This record gives sequence, C-alpha cells and structure tokens, in this order.
Amino acid sequence: MIKLTPNGLANSVSLITTFMRDDTKHLKTFEELQNIFDNSYKNFDPDPANDLRILNYERDMESKNWNEPIILMRDVRLNIIVDGIHRGIAYLRCVSKGINRAELPDVYVINNFVGFSS
Repeated sequence: MIKLTPNGLANSVSLITTFMRDDTKHLKTFEELQNIFDNSYKNFDPDPANDLRILNYERDMESKNWNEPIILMRDVRLNIIVDGIHRGIAYLRCVSKGINRAELPDVYVINNFVGFSS
C-alpha cells in the first residue's frame, strides 16, 4: 500500500470518463471529478449512479465516524484508479473545506492488476 497526500490523490487519474452530466469523454483526475461534483450535486436529481453518496462519506469523515483508512485500488497496467473513487472525492472535499488532515482518515492506494476483458 502506498499512502497518498491530498495533492497526490487530486492528480491521480480515475477510470471515469463521464460524471454527473459532464459529457466530456476523457479519463478524469480526482481534482476534475471534485470540481464536477461541486458544480453539479445541488441540482442532481435523479441520481441513477448514486453519486450523491459522496455527501454521506463526507459527513462521516467530518464527524470522525469514518474509522478506517480510505483504500483505493489502482490498475497498474493502465495506471488508473478503479475503485474507491467516490470515497476519494469525499476526502478531497473535506480537505478543501479546511478540515485538518490529522482528523481525516489516511488515504492509501493498492497497486493491483485488474485489466479489462474485451
């Protein structure tokens, strides 16, 4: 496991190409995903992908009810984060609010070969 800083997380690339009605078609960094979420979540209904769970994760982290590290999974072949994306966005939102990092869970990435079958 590799511990990530907020900056390292923000610059990590996810497998997501479209998110919350953003129709640009490229792999997005966590910083891009956070910006899209910040600009969209108040007017996002219905939520078929359950993207608004980010708000619940964020509340849990803010209130110190999140008791475990945040674990993300990276496909090393593609060098993209494939799991834990919503938790990562919630973490970055907490950091953006100025919550002390010492009060937030640690963020780790596990390098794994996932690969996609054709």
